[in-house]
Amino acid sequence: MKARYTCIAIDDDPLFLDIFEYMANKVMSLDLVKTYTNSVDGAKGAIKYKPDILFLDIEMPNLDGLEAMTTLAHRPKIVIVSAHVSYDTDSLNFDVSKFVSKPIKSPIQLENIVKEVMG
Repeated sequence: MKARYTCIAIDDDPLFLDIFEYMANKVMSLDLVKTYTNSVDGAKGAIKYKPDILFLDIEMPNLDGLEAMTTLAHRPKIVIVSAHVSYDTDSLNFDVSKFVSKPIKSPIQLENIVKEVMG
């Protein structure tokens, strides 16, 4: 039996989250627990659900995604999904498993991301 991993997606773009949910539902190894449109609620959700993987946008209003993640005691695998071409993840206080440029184009690409970060 194939492993299944739980995930949460946090992004301030509701359309991206709708598309992400559609694709996540097509990936057999992935269970999307919840999506959030702001990083504060997303951090609370990550504390509550303790997902295996967190798909996270960087720049969001009020509190960016990375700042919100510094509050987590449980550290899931973090996949940054951003429209920015690159981001310096070496200066962070925690590990980022992967950086993905938006958009994620297909369920197959999403499945490959899951395989890569979960080993």
